[in-house]
Amino acid sequence: MNREPELSAAEQLAAFENAQREMTPVAKRGAKQLGMLCVSLGLVLGVLHGLLHVYHPERSLTAFFILVGAAILAIFALSFGYLKVRSVLPRGMSKAYLLSLFASLGIYAVTLTLITTPMAAFLVVLLGLAVALPLLLGGVWMMKR
Repeated sequence: MNREPELSAAEQLAAFENAQREMTPVAKRGAKQLGMLCVSLGLVLGVLHGLLHVYHPERSLTAFFILVGAAILAIFALSFGYLKVRSVLPRGMSKAYLLSLFASLGIYAVTLTLITTPMAAFLVVLLGLAVALPLLLGGVWMMKR
């Protein structure tokens, strides 16, 4: 026996629209938080990649492992932040997050092969920006949406 009153179609639609209206600010806040995490991770990965060119394994193996460990911790932090807000994200945000993360990690992996190659400082900065750019763009897009 159901003791709840039966709602008409119009009342059900009104209740649904009200619930959706209440979720909009939460979804925007979740997208903004994920965007800020993406921008932060992009900057951290870019800086860490630049430091890897200075402290490559031939120069200091300990510093190299510390920098790689810091990058792994930053990626885990972003992943846990994503898990926390993913249920309230607007449509398309998860895809944007994953695309920007995989693009940055792909560029990071490709440019990691160049860390023992001697380079000018401006090239190292450009490589760091290349690593950070997909996450920066994805994060800014999420915060603006």
